[in-house]
Amino acid sequence: MAVECEDDTEAEPAWNCDVHSPLFSLAFRRSGRANCKNITTAKMSAAAKIRVDDRAIEKLVDFGVTLNESIVAEKDVVDRLRQLRAKTVGINQSIYAPLLYRPLALSIETKASSSDDDEAHAQLSVWTASQFKMLRRYRWEPTSLKPLPTLPIISTCKGSFVLHFAIPQENEMVS
Repeated sequence: MAVECEDDTEAEPAWNCDVHSPLFSLAFRRSGRANCKNITTAKMSAAAKIRVDDRAIEKLVDFGVTLNESIVAEKDVVDRLRQLRAKTVGINQSIYAPLLYRPLALSIETKASSSDDDEAHAQLSVWTASQFKMLRRYRWEPTSLKPLPTLPIISTCKGSFVLHFAIPQENEMVS
């Protein structure tokens, strides 16, 4: 399907439907510990958005891998949010229902053209910076001085996958 998409110069949605979605489903289905979801419409919550020059920035990504409830129970997440008297719903940077109570372990941005590499990097950077913002807000030990975890993120273009690691910075941006 990847060869066909490339030969037909298909757009990103076609690549996602015909190549990426089936591949990610196959890759994560057997684990039993994680699910890969198409999250192309997963808008950010207002609380998670990064602010630059007094304006909120929102960038979305294409796929998200969440941990199953067997890893982190939804009840524990809801209890933690209540304990913190959270004004926002959910623990991730998005208000998209499948992401509300399951920790987001991996974010994936796809592109159909290698000329979009800078845009893919920008999308992943803002999306992940927002994730770090929410992780800081809802960490289990709020006074902990331990650093937040480095998060894996993936960008892909025409069947080529690149694994990146997002390192949290104090100013909420990502390197």
